[in-house]
Amino acid sequence: MNSELRLAVLATALKVSFSEIQHLIRHTGVDRSIPTQLVKILICDKDGTLVRTPEKFSVDPTAQQFTPGMVQAIKNYVPHTLLVISNQGGISIGQKTLGETLVELEYLWEMFTAKSIPIFAAYFCPDMMGRFCYQIDFEAKWEQELPPLLMYEQGNYRKPQPGMLQLIQAQYPEILNPEVAEVLYVGDRVDDEQAAAQVQPNPLPFMWVDQFIQKYG
Repeated sequence: MNSELRLAVLATALKVSFSEIQHLIRHTGVDRSIPTQLVKILICDKDGTLVRTPEKFSVDPTAQQFTPGMVQAIKNYVPHTLLVISNQGGISIGQKTLGETLVELEYLWEMFTAKSIPIFAAYFCPDMMGRFCYQIDFEAKWEQELPPLLMYEQGNYRKPQPGMLQLIQAQYPEILNPEVAEVLYVGDRVDDEQAAAQVQPNPLPFMWVDQFIQKYG
């Protein structure tokens, strides 16, 4: 799919004009350095870690419920920047649409914002092969109605591959400097643990969600 056709499809999913989506989408190479005052970077898996849903491929954003104890645990972990990563392969097999996934993630942002926990950005892989990754830049949502959406291709983004975590590390090199930033990845599946272990040049510290809640909740 060429770039203009891809943007047109995305514009349809988001119910905005083609010109608006061209304005909102940015591509790789953007400087996304974390301010040095943000000491702790917390990366969380979405489903089963931040929230729980009654169905695997739920398309109702309001069905998301906080994982018990997670809100308080995150608050006790501050100061931090909260980043979210998620496999969303249901898009490629027709279980949900890209538009529905974006609405779901925006509702997640609203849920945590209401608890005074800002989500900085969310990353999700929409295909079972792991070739693509989208990034929703929630940091800019305070300034415009639709947050910028970035797209990356030709990667190994689907967990247990480390592509989404490698992307975060490439965007925010402070993660590699323990004197500037402390990073932790929290998840609930073996896929999460394996993804963290495969990050280069050094594995990312990983903690199971139950352990995180027990320690910080």
